[in-house]
This record gives sequence, C-alpha cells and structure tokens, in this order.
Amino acid sequence: MFIKAPPAGEQMFRKAPPMHYTVKIESFSLLLESGLEKYETDHFESGGHTWKLVLHPGKEIEEGGQVSLYLAVADPGNISVGWEVITHINFFVFDQIRDQYLIIPEGENGIGRRFHKMKTEWGLKNLMSHKTLGDPSKGYLVGDCCVFGVEVFVIGSPSKGQTLSLVKQPKDGLYTWKLNKFSTLGENCVYSEAFTVEGIKWKLALYPNGDYRSPGKHLALFLALQNKEVFPPRRQIRVHLKLLIKNQETGKHYERTWRAWFNSKTSSWGFPEFILLSYLKDKDNGLLVNDSMTVQVEITMMSSAKYFS
Repeated sequence: MFIKAPPAGEQMFRKAPPMHYTVKIESFSLLLESGLEKYETDHFESGGHTWKLVLHPGKEIEEGGQVSLYLAVADPGNISVGWEVITHINFFVFDQIRDQYLIIPEGENGIGRRFHKMKTEWGLKNLMSHKTLGDPSKGYLVGDCCVFGVEVFVIGSPSKGQTLSLVKQPKDGLYTWKLNKFSTLGENCVYSEAFTVEGIKWKLALYPNGDYRSPGKHLALFLALQNKEVFPPRRQIRVHLKLLIKNQETGKHYERTWRAWFNSKTSSWGFPEFILLSYLKDKDNGLLVNDSMTVQVEITMMSSAKYFS
C-alpha cells in the first residue's frame, strides 16, 4: 500500500511488522569493523516478482555516517529488454524500546518507482544517520542489534511491446545443397538437411516439377522454418535472402532475391516459379550437368522481432 510521507520534521510509526521482509543484524558494530561495503539478503517474493534487500552499513560509527538501504531485483542478469515493474516501497527500522516500527516511504508524493533492465534497484542513500541509529533513546540499536524491513507493492504491469534486432551477413548464412539424380526425384517436394542461422533452424524445400501453381513448367524453390510447430507464436523474423542454382561451367549462376517475414503461420517463402524447367534442362546453361545440380541459399540479413507483455 502507498503510505504518504509525513510533513517535514515528523515521523510515522506503527506496531505491525513489515509484510514482506525483515533482516535482523546482530553485532552491528562488528559489521562496521569488517569493512563490508554492502550486505545482500536472501531472495523473497512479493507481487509476483523476486527481490532482495541491499544494506550498506557505512563505515565505522562516525559523525555524518549513514546507513543506506535499497530494494533490488533478485537476479538482474535475467531481465529482458522491455520488462518493467512499477512499485510503491516502504522501508522500516524497528524501535526495540517502544515495540514499534519507524516507516520511511521511498519516493515522494505517491510517485511509483519503476524497475527495468537499466534500473534494477531503488532505495535511500540516507536511510538513517549513524548518530540517530546509535542514539540509545531512539531504540533502533539495542544490544548491538538492529532490524530493518521492507514492503513492496506492485502497482503496474509490464507494458506491451517488441524488441527488434538486425544482423547483416549473419554467421553461417550461406548454405549449399547438391542434388544428384535430378530426373528421379519425381513430383513430390524434397527437403534439404536442416541448417542453423542465428539460432533458427531452416531448410530448403524444392519441387522438381513445380508445385500446384505451375505443375510441369517450373521448378519451385522455398526457404522454410524447420520446426514451425515449436516456433513462438508471437515471434516473427524478417529475412533478406538470395536463392540460386549454380552454373557448373561458367560461374554465371541463376539467382533470385526475396525479402519476407517468417512466423508460425507463414513458415515458408520463395518462388513457385523459380526457373523454367526447359531453361534448367538446357545443357547450354550449365545448371543441370550429369543429372546433378547445386542449389544455394544466402541469408544476407535477418531481423528478429520478439514480443513482450
């Protein structure tokens, strides 16, 4: 819940302990003497997310010294671009004499704190001075022991959006497929072995005598996702590609280029009329030699759009 900050010079207390996490420090003076710059607590959950407290005890008790306390995302390394959570945060310090908790809201005027990939912790650099903490009349440090706590309330859900990444001339973007005994392939579609580019598995699909759109007249050639069934339903990939049949005599290859989006519903793109069969079989063109041909695909650019919500 949001707790409005008190007027300047006033403090807020309550009897109920923090709802989400407390950390009890025994032998606080030894913690200072150890020179430990910060202490991170175990992880805890609140609002469907996992957090930790980060305590900076400061240097040895001194005039002007401060205790700092922060709430942090437990595992910031696993945060993806686009993830964000908006929160209200309240910090607590236990008054052991009066059995009550000092409440210190993080933020002013009800402004929520937004956690995201570039900002994984929020807190108070000056939670409490060493002078106040060590004042015997305050009850915060008794028998060299003190207790801090936190409540974190998630008030905002991650926004919807997408992340677009582009790779030019991706590694392993060139794949070569040699087909022997072309005349025996029949009319059904034949597939190349799977190959991987930028973590995505692909295959070539070839109809030796054309598909249903141009049967018996053209060779049809497509680039297809290898496992469209397991492809994330909300992901799509933009591909710039070149498909060619190599000229085995002069090096003057027959090629065509294409740009297309691939996703779970549209898992293949290419040319139902890639090349006339009469042109392919013409010996003067050097494409089909001794009943063998070499097909090649080059992915010249890949752009991947990943959605988050």
